[in-house]
Amino acid sequence: MILLGVVLIIVAVAGGVVLYLGAAPLSTPVEMTALGFTAKATPLALLVAGAVVVLLLWLGLWLIRSSVRRGVRRRREAREQEQAERAEAERRDREESARRDLEDRHQQELDAVREEEAGRRAQAEAERDDARERESVARREAAELRARAGERDVAGAHGTGGLPAAGGAHVAGAAEGA
Repeated sequence: MILLGVVLIIVAVAGGVVLYLGAAPLSTPVEMTALGFTAKATPLALLVAGAVVVLLLWLGLWLIRSSVRRGVRRRREAREQEQAERAEAERRDREESARRDLEDRHQQELDAVREEEAGRRAQAEAERDDARERESVARREAAELRARAGERDVAGAHGTGGLPAAGGAHVAGAAEGA
């Protein structure tokens, strides 16, 4: 590409020199009429005007091309930026979702531990209640036995003249068995 550009520049300079040398000896002005205007110019002035027109055309095309390239580049960069932002948002969403999942899992584990602990507490409470109930029943039974033994002692004391029966508890136990 560079070689082709250099060759075109050499051809353009050589053509310009040939045109200048060919138009320089001509001094007869040429009359031109266009769009209701009439102008007189020498062939050399027409050559220079043609070169200026071509230069302006080239400059205009270059400006359009560079503007289009700049627009394409901006749109591409904007698209890449948008894709990067979307990727970043998706990454943040995935991280947030993973964090929430981890928190949910942690909460479930914590709830399971709490439920297990509550179950243990309830079981311990039930065991304490059962032990208290057994102790209460044992106390009532003991109180009833003492009350019965006291009644027998009182009944025996009336029957023995106020003296306790010999072998106290054995007699009460024997009377109960009979």
